[in-house]
Amino acid sequence: MIGIVHLPLWFGDKGKAKNLEVDFLMVDMPMIYNVIIGRSTLHKIKAVMTPYLLQIQYELDNGS
Repeated sequence: MIGIVHLPLWFGDKGKAKNLEVDFLMVDMPMIYNVIIGRSTLHKIKAVMTPYLLQIQYELDNGS
């Protein structure tokens, strides 16, 4: 483990985005993913995953 970095994260497009700051754990090892978003982050954005359709739906900052 290298450390933890605190970064702003935007889900969605401009105007239809959800913004929040997330802590990422940095590791020095080969991985097939650039980033893994955990359950706590998905809970913060009130996300609903649909693995069969490869989609994610979430609530925007304005509540819609």
